[in-house]
Amino acid sequence: MPLPQELWDAIMHYLGNDRPALKACSLTCRAWRPTTRMLFWRTVSAVNAGVLSRLQSLLRGTPDIVPLVRLLHVTIQADRLAWLATFTQLDTLVMRETDDDPFLGSRDPSVHYLPDVPWLPNLTSLTLRHEALTVSSFVQLLTGCPRLSTLVVGHYATYLNDLGDHAVGLSRTPLSLPHLRRLESNGQSLIHAIPIILRAAGTALESLKLDIQLVPVHVLLGVFDFSHNTRLTDMEVATLFCATYRPGWGDQLAAALAGIGAGHTSLKHVALRIPSIHPAPGHTLPNPWDDPGESLGRELSRVLDGLPNLTVAFHQWNSFSSLTANSVRCTLERAFQQRFPGLYAHRERLRFTWDLWPGGKDEVWDVALLDERNDAQ
Repeated sequence: MPLPQELWDAIMHYLGNDRPALKACSLTCRAWRPTTRMLFWRTVSAVNAGVLSRLQSLLRGTPDIVPLVRLLHVTIQADRLAWLATFTQLDTLVMRETDDDPFLGSRDPSVHYLPDVPWLPNLTSLTLRHEALTVSSFVQLLTGCPRLSTLVVGHYATYLNDLGDHAVGLSRTPLSLPHLRRLESNGQSLIHAIPIILRAAGTALESLKLDIQLVPVHVLLGVFDFSHNTRLTDMEVATLFCATYRPGWGDQLAAALAGIGAGHTSLKHVALRIPSIHPAPGHTLPNPWDDPGESLGRELSRVLDGLPNLTVAFHQWNSFSSLTANSVRCTLERAFQQRFPGLYAHRERLRFTWDLWPGGKDEVWDVALLDERNDAQ
């Protein structure tokens, strides 16, 4: 007795992205072909110019493939992004620039804006590793993604885009992201786009992760406005590797906390991510962590006093050892004990966590930052 087609379809779905197996199934039985074809073209990858050119030729000759594509990995020039609108049913896009992109590193005002913005009405997840995009063209791209729920930006340029006269036009760019729930960015040169995205997301935004390693404090103070995002539940902010050697190294983290207000009652967890750094004997630099500055302690006290359901954790990633991590914890405790003894009232909600290098991220240690034995009160 033959199996119903629904069962064969369910079996083929278990093959996932096993393309050789899907291709073999499509050649085995005519009745299997529609399902295997749909699964085969569900994920498409064009990671270099040659593959992209062949894909474009294939789609011109076989246009019925286009609506089957749901996830696209593509390496593409910024001035050719309009081609992405071909994929009308695309829900996930992972994109990066080509090495010969004419937008890359250009300061020509003519490349501040995209010539055509791709309309991607069904896109829900965008992962962007595209250094050729300016702040203006990045915001332009987002205007074509009205259903976006997840945005991950990795932009590794070490400069901040100089908006100049484009700042006025950028602030007037109509952008609405009413479904954006998760934003993750270590896009240093796109930092000026963050407040625009935060406003566009409004109360939809629930999760925020920002890497601020190369961004000066005076810039951050104009960026971290979370007043529109009152339904945030968790936030993670990472700070600079070498900044821990200078007095006031916590000012960047304090700038992030300054954006949290009494209206953020949904906020449950804030992670302040710090690097693992331990100078060798005879190191000429001062000891790291000694002086986080007044701003960090003041903002910690304010948010913990005002939001009784909030937990704040300093997280040291890739720590060399638990001994090293505890040394950092003790240094931080001494700094806060002297200047902000009132933080001991929030001992259970002020944490210190760490994972070990290498490959220890699956196991995280969690202790109170402030040892109750040192409570002066």
